Amino acid sequence: MPVICSAAKDLPLDQGSAWNGAAAEASLFAAAGYPDHPDPAKAARGFLCWDNSAGDKQSSFHLPFAKVVEGKLTAVAAGIRAAASRLPQTDGVPDDVKAKARAVITAYEARMGSGDNARPAAEDDLAGLDDENRGQLTIFQTRAPLLRASEIALPDQEKVALDPDIFAQNPPYTFRAQISNNQMDAYYTRMAPSTLKNYAADAQDGVAFQNSHRSDELPMGRSFAGKYIGPQGDNIAKTHADFYVLPGLKLNEVHSDDLIRGIRGGIVKDVSVGFYGGKFRCTLCGRDMLSDWQACEHIPGISYKVRSADDTGEEEKPAAAWVEDAHLAEVSGVYDGATPGAAILKGRCLSEAGRLAPAVARLLESRYRIRLPASQPRWAGAAFPRHEEPDMAENRGLDSLTGTTAAGLSPTTQAGAGMPAAQDPSANLPEATTRALEAGSAVRGLLQEAGIEAGADLLAGVRWLVTDWQRLKELARESEALRALADEGRQYRSALVEDALAEGVRALGSGFDRPVYEQMFATTPLALIRTMRDTWAREAALQFPGGRVTVDVAAPPPGDRPPAQVPDSAYSA
Repeated sequence: MPVICSAAKDLPLDQGSAWNGAAAEASLFAAAGYPDHPDPAKAARGFLCWDNSAGDKQSSFHLPFAKVVEGKLTAVAAGIRAAASRLPQTDGVPDDVKAKARAVITAYEARMGSGDNARPAAEDDLAGLDDENRGQLTIFQTRAPLLRASEIALPDQEKVALDPDIFAQNPPYTFRAQISNNQMDAYYTRMAPSTLKNYAADAQDGVAFQNSHRSDELPMGRSFAGKYIGPQGDNIAKTHADFYVLPGLKLNEVHSDDLIRGIRGGIVKDVSVGFYGGKFRCTLCGRDMLSDWQACEHIPGISYKVRSADDTGEEEKPAAAWVEDAHLAEVSGVYDGATPGAAILKGRCLSEAGRLAPAVARLLESRYRIRLPASQPRWAGAAFPRHEEPDMAENRGLDSLTGTTAAGLSPTTQAGAGMPAAQDPSANLPEATTRALEAGSAVRGLLQEAGIEAGADLLAGVRWLVTDWQRLKELARESEALRALADEGRQYRSALVEDALAEGVRALGSGFDRPVYEQMFATTPLALIRTMRDTWAREAALQFPGGRVTVDVAAPPPGDRPPAQVPDSAYSA
């Protein structure tokens, strides 16, 4: 039997949990009796697709979106988004099955509150911007799949190259990528049609193809075509772009031949777009999340209480952002993932203004592994004022001392304290206790900056840090010994190069280009330098053998010598 859409459509929905695909699969298989008594039909309910012709093989299940929570199969919002992003490029799944799986995702998204709530696009805020000013704007990134490479002709070679003859000498490698679509990504942002159309036009004009958004490096390739594709049967709008790379080119660390082989071999298979400008339209209030952040306190991915759809009460919905009228800055080959630039930037704005709820601040810092400015640790029943400039304190309301609720409606009340959070209970604590709590907070902050999630066990985090520090000291001692060996190696190399250059002069005389060989020997392996030195030495020995090979005056042959003349006086007594 063929691959089918096996997903259950009516599971309870968990919108707050993080997603771990491997752990979710393990829970699904365990609940379905694997490995002893497998029930593949039961396991299939937590996957979008299942090849039921493969029986109970675990490899026959594709795209998990649910996990078992307290014995109950539960759909996870983050898992649904992850499966949705991978569905278009999943091999072996027929288009009609993908359409059915997409319908399941749409149904869950409707329950997640991620419907199409965006307002019409505003006027283009980028009018009059030249290329130089583009570099001064914030560039965000989002991920999309790389499509199968194909033979795509360059339609106008004179447009893309200053010297089109280069393509005859070095035929370019071309490939096509889906650089963006209108689906919700892992960071609760979606591209509006205006943005996707701008991307297509920008790709048509030509943008750089970079390595992992390294804007300080030269491009590895360039786009030469772009196309916007409106929603089809799967309701997905997307933008495709065509790129070319010249073989035999090494402008940075990665050789273009290695990039081409990586694409052809399926190793480089994800791309990510860097974009700038436009608006981040909030799906809850309709305002621009970034430019109008004082009125819109919503952060993508954080749930807030809003009026229910039937206007009979309140319900929780996650905030998301429609990216409208943005433009394409570059496209990169990437390892995986997108950068949650909008959420981090919005969180920093609210945190600097003291308007970020404590729970939201902790969630953002944990989720994105960042340290928000002006954020501070908080304990139930205690809130410590952070240092700030006098003009900042004067311009903030009473509720900003410890933040507002997630809905941004009123001052919070600390759990178990029985008092408004805006009051400062630290005034009633002993000074020693206050200092101890502040010291513990400082240590925990340092551990977080070092990438150590200590959780509640602060001592374990410190112990880990001490152990790592001892290991680093051992590495430092080894480094000193290696440095001495490296110095000796450099001295040997310098002497070897001088010997080789001297032999080159002896062998070739004035025809020896010493500066060229000095530059070449800076990176030549030692074995090759020794070989060239010995070769030149042998050539010089043939031209200049050892011992005396000249005479001062040529002696005449014996037969040509005049007889000796002896005067008579020599015989007189």
